[in-house]
Amino acid sequence: FQTITPISGDVYELTGNIRGCFDTEKATHSIGDDFYYIPLSNVSLFTNDQLLVGTTKYFKLIPYNSAYTASITDADANTHSIVGRARKPYVPGGFLATGNLITNDIVLTWSPRVRGTGAGIGDADTITDASPTWEGYFEVEVWVGGVKKRTQTAIDAVTWTYTEAMNIIDNGTAQTDVTFKLKNYRTSDTITYSSAWTTAEAGW
Repeated sequence: FQTITPISGDVYELTGNIRGCFDTEKATHSIGDDFYYIPLSNVSLFTNDQLLVGTTKYFKLIPYNSAYTASITDADANTHSIVGRARKPYVPGGFLATGNLITNDIVLTWSPRVRGTGAGIGDADTITDASPTWEGYFEVEVWVGGVKKRTQTAIDAVTWTYTEAMNIIDNGTAQTDVTFKLKNYRTSDTITYSSAWTTAEAGW
């Protein structure tokens, strides 16, 4: 949020809210819900060459002041797996699966989401093309009757067609009740970061 205004007692109004930062999903909160606020002045940045994505580290925190320092042996270890959330792509929006009654093809379309203007293929922090643009590539899964029938990776576009020929190969006969799953993924320093899946049903 951009501003916090005291209303009365322990009630505050938050305005200028930004949802879905990093890889988090948008969430709806009711008026009166509890919240916890940690101001940036109380947050410290800690760096270490051994804090690498894909590793699990254990941290112990102890209080201290000028007169006394607590014993590290009395502190419980906190486990933290480093997953690189800030590098995960956003979930694509506007995912649609539209059937064509003439060709029996199912055309998938979606809207890519990027964290900054001009992020191109590969590294979101490097500008490689102007527009339109997206981070990394897209992956599509095709499901029929609760069974995964096909996976298509490295899609370098914002549309993909599940053709009638694919449908027949996958199912014997062309199916109209098809579920599609879509995600955005990118690779940085040999580590692949993926968005959450979004789903669309075939429309006829």
